Amino acid sequence: MRDYDYRLLEETAKVMQEVWLRRSKETGLDIHEATEWLRVERGIWERIHEVAAADHIFSWRGRVELIRSVQVNSNPAVRATAGFPPSVLADEGAPDGRPSSEEIDKLLERLKKGTELAGAPYSRSLLWQQALSQASADRVAFDAATLHELSFGYMAAWQRLHDWLAREPKDQDGEQTTFLKAMRNIPEPYGPPSAGPNGL
Repeated sequence: MRDYDYRLLEETAKVMQEVWLRRSKETGLDIHEATEWLRVERGIWERIHEVAAADHIFSWRGRVELIRSVQVNSNPAVRATAGFPPSVLADEGAPDGRPSSEEIDKLLERLKKGTELAGAPYSRSLLWQQALSQASADRVAFDAATLHELSFGYMAAWQRLHDWLAREPKDQDGEQTTFLKAMRNIPEPYGPPSAGPNGL
């Protein structure tokens, strides 16, 4: 079952990387739509934490909710290209070099711990949700440049997560350094315009 969790998380990262790449190219975004993106994003990272946790191995709820959230949040063509969701049965034709059961356990434990750190995507998404809700209440316009910065930050985090789970490049030896750095590089929400030049 942990092999399936590993493949599910790997394919989730691949799909969500493309989702945020497409979002980075959008124009004329409504602030309420952006707020919804962050709400769903927070839920996806919460499900990732559940799936990665060893004590949830016999519970399908987290897996089902993760799959549903990604499906609702992404383009069908993107999911088809990524092979999402993966089959419960492992692909016998999968390339050699896939991690062993022991390596998967270690990878998922590291991922779980990584998502609990300060500045992890779950907490960063919550901060953005709150900031955008406040901006909407204050009738503050949403800056397109801020959206692009945010989108690229999430895209990089998902890309690094996928590369790390896929163990690319091969000399990473399972280290989380680049993934954790990408998570920390998701920008923090700025204050209102009156607080400085970087306001929403």
